Amino acid sequence: VVERLDEHTARWSTDDGVFVVPCGNRSVGALPDDFVATPSSLALLRGLLQDHSCGRDVCLLQPRGCAKTTTVLAMATLLGYEVETFALYK
Repeated sequence: VVERLDEHTARWSTDDGVFVVPCGNRSVGALPDDFVATPSSLALLRGLLQDHSCGRDVCLLQPRGCAKTTTVLAMATLLGYEVETFALYK
């Protein structure tokens, strides 16, 4: 569960504890409808949110089709961020 505390922070409550995380200016708190909540996708999302709460930058390096974009969009939607996607090619 994610709830806004003020203009720039939100509270994220899990079974592991409560985390205060930076957030965007859009509404917070709901996963996108197309997010498939499997144990592994939720574990990745939880790890991303924990890293974000500590102010760490994250880079996801996986093959095509591993739901990197979907997971980042889920995190952004939970925290009220606007997302801009772009592709990097070799």
